[in-house]
Amino acid sequence: VDSSRLILTTDGASPEYLAREGFMDGALRAAVEAGIPPVTALRMATLNPATWLGLDRTLGGVAPGRRADLLLLPD
Repeated sequence: VDSSRLILTTDGASPEYLAREGFMDGALRAAVEAGIPPVTALRMATLNPATWLGLDRTLGGVAPGRRADLLLLPD
């Protein structure tokens, strides 16, 4: 299945859900628990929305002229 046009979003999340599960981390966990590979779920929450919004030319790349956040995780 080509997931390049699927976007993971928290639109409509209730305050109770956000307090219990977190923001995107809860959505990512739910996607992985539903069987979506972790890398695919991460792309659905980051690269795919940026591409749809036309921001992938300036955001998200680690290169001159682009803006990106780097997140280092212990595991």
